[in-house]
Formats: sequence, structure tokens, C-alpha cells
Amino acid sequence: MRMEPIVRYGIKSRFDNVCALCGAPTSVGDRIYKLPDKRGGRKWVCAACRWEDEERVIDLPFVLRKVDHRMGVGPYTPNLAELQVILGAARGVVLETDDEVFLFELLDQCLEARRPRILSRAKMSTLLDVLRRAAE
Repeated sequence: MRMEPIVRYGIKSRFDNVCALCGAPTSVGDRIYKLPDKRGGRKWVCAACRWEDEERVIDLPFVLRKVDHRMGVGPYTPNLAELQVILGAARGVVLETDDEVFLFELLDQCLEARRPRILSRAKMSTLLDVLRRAAE
């Protein structure tokens, strides 16, 4: 099966927008890529989300931006590097509710099994609360 040129080579953005996956801002002239049909099809993403970038820094501000962005567009599945950042940030925060405790036990199990789970908007909201407290 042949890859579409727009998927492989992308286009120059015609207006300022954000990446559909990570929420990173894209400016006019930045190269953006259409995701392949098997990964979502109609979404436009930045180069770092389209092609694996080993030098991409995955830190707390990145994860916060990504989760906040995903709240508006649908579910979020953290990758293993993001799970490590999330769990590392949560170590310094007091978990206040049973939902927070349950969520972080679930995320810890996911990291241990190396199988991330899809998080609903309710779980993303709980996650955002904890991550924002960790960022303070």
C-alpha cells in the first residue's frame, strides 16, 4: 500500500493552529502532516507527532499541555514516557480524593504492565487537577 504524499511529506500551514495530538502551536509556514487513515485520518499534526523524535522533551509542561488539549477533542492515551512523567510528578503531591488515588494506582499498574489505557474525560480532569498542583 502506497502512502499519500500529504501524509509522507506534509504541507506548509496556511494559518496559525495547534497540533491535533499534543496541542503544540503551529504557525503559518510550519510543516504539518495529515495522519494516515489507520491513525485518525483527518487530523493535522506537527512533525514531532507524525514522526518519532528521540530528542523531543517530554516533561510536565508538555504533558499538561497535551492533556489539557485532549480534554477538548477526545480521549487521551498516555505513552510510556508520559506515564513516567505523570507518576514522577504525582510523587510530590498529596492525593486528596479516592478518585485521585484510584487513578494513580491504575496508571502505576499500566506502567508496570507497559500497557497504557485510554483515559476518559473524567479521568483526564482528575489527572489535570493533580498535575496542576504538582506544577505549582
